[in-house]
Amino acid sequence: MNTIKLSNTVNFSTIISSHNKKLMRTNTTISDRTCNCPNKLKPNCPLDGKCLAKNIIYKTTVTSNKDTPVNYIGLSSITFKERLGNHNHSFKSKEKSNFTELSKYIWKLYEKGATYNIIWSILHNDCRAPHSTTMVFRFDAPT
Repeated sequence: MNTIKLSNTVNFSTIISSHNKKLMRTNTTISDRTCNCPNKLKPNCPLDGKCLAKNIIYKTTVTSNKDTPVNYIGLSSITFKERLGNHNHSFKSKEKSNFTELSKYIWKLYEKGATYNIIWSILHNDCRAPHSTTMVFRFDAPT
């Protein structure tokens, strides 16, 4: 018979209890947060302090020095911040230039040598896409 001797100074129930309390406290705090931008960047949060919103319909307005303003509508079941990261990646990576209608438009602006600005806003909360994580639609065309 093998015997395992544990030190009398280790109180496992205290360690486990402390760990569980920490996990419960963290989960509550994270789920209640609406923004995780660093304090110094909070004034520049892309959704005015709501960047952790999920299941939203969002609007993107792109203005540039070479075109009239263009609006896109998107649906995201992941946090907006994750979705924004995907968009930003498609704006920087030529291989992802056809990832969305928005990225196609941004790459056309790059080709024209245009500078652009993007404004993001939430149109509707608590939307669920049945079989899709994200969608982006252009609803007006530049002239």
